[in-house]
Amino acid sequence: MVREKVDYYTDCLLAINASIQPLLVILQLIVPLLGFMTEETAASFRIILTAIPAIITMPFIFVRKTRVLLLSFGIYLLLLLFYYALFPTSDTFIIGGEAFKLPFVSIITILSVYSIHDINVFKRTLVILLRITAWFGIFFGYLFVQFSSILDKTYSMSFSYAVLLPILILFTTSKWYDLATSILCLLYVILIGARGTLFLAISFFIIYTIFFSKAKIIYSRIIIAILVFSCLRLAFPNFLSFEDSRTIKMLTSGDATNDTGRLEIYSFITEKIWERPISGWGIGADRQLLLDMGKPHSHNLILEIYVDFGIFMGSIFLLIIIWETARKFFMLNIANNRLFFIAIIIACVFPLMVSSSFLINSNFALFVGLLISNFDEDSTYYISATEENDFPESDDS
Repeated sequence: MVREKVDYYTDCLLAINASIQPLLVILQLIVPLLGFMTEETAASFRIILTAIPAIITMPFIFVRKTRVLLLSFGIYLLLLLFYYALFPTSDTFIIGGEAFKLPFVSIITILSVYSIHDINVFKRTLVILLRITAWFGIFFGYLFVQFSSILDKTYSMSFSYAVLLPILILFTTSKWYDLATSILCLLYVILIGARGTLFLAISFFIIYTIFFSKAKIIYSRIIIAILVFSCLRLAFPNFLSFEDSRTIKMLTSGDATNDTGRLEIYSFITEKIWERPISGWGIGADRQLLLDMGKPHSHNLILEIYVDFGIFMGSIFLLIIIWETARKFFMLNIANNRLFFIAIIIACVFPLMVSSSFLINSNFALFVGLLISNFDEDSTYYISATEENDFPESDDS
């Protein structure tokens, strides 16, 4: 009994560490708006809050996956030394400090998920954290709209992608308040968020509606969505006003496909890939290559992999990810688990096609952790939604 409790709470701790980053992103955005600290201080504070759970979970990972932990950090250190010695274009990534974020943001996140014994504990913990993230996200959206007249920004990409996973996961649960939270978050994404998040959310809703949902569930969600929006508009006429929405303006003006300068980055990085198609430019090299353009990274997962590691190694890496993703998906024999996995893929992988960097993206690390975990090998790891009483029953359950 004692051992079971220890295992349970250890799984909870590991799950919190693996899932906490979206919440920390939202808190980092809220604190400066409330005047508690500057944006720079908030960013530093987030680094501390990221490191604390990572450091706490490391002993538990060490106990459960000693060899994997030591091997992971050993290989990573060797890679850094290799690229530092032979690839000067990796200096910005290595010396600049991003290389030291990767162990706490990516490696520990991957190993946290990989070390979890009961994946259902991970799912339940994830849903709780996503609820909290969504509620704080709604609060941030409200503050952003209220202070829009004094802010230089008209939208927040960080907010958009931080609430994407909460929107998708909470939309599929059987709780009406989760659905209402998901819808309200999506409304704020339309109001102050990036259009990419909106397109991904709509894509997921279409997949859910066509392949995973019964007619009665669809109707109930439509009714709840209409009620949420109607009540908000009646109670607060100016609470959600979409006249100033950047996304709406771009959609109505026919400017939805505006690449906002990304095509220039893609063209430049593609040229660099063909300059060194075999060896690549080194880990994180896109940072240094793009310095003159004033861009932080490639804004595209595939291009970043190719420019860093070359076409040969990059293609092997991508093929492994694609193969393992397909294998994992088809090995899940319960529809709700497939839906959960689709939500993870859409929220954790697809945004990397237009934003962020896979090297230091916690959501991508979460996806990789699920990809390499063996939860599909034991049916007790993924019990059905009706047993869990959290996700609604679907046609294939």
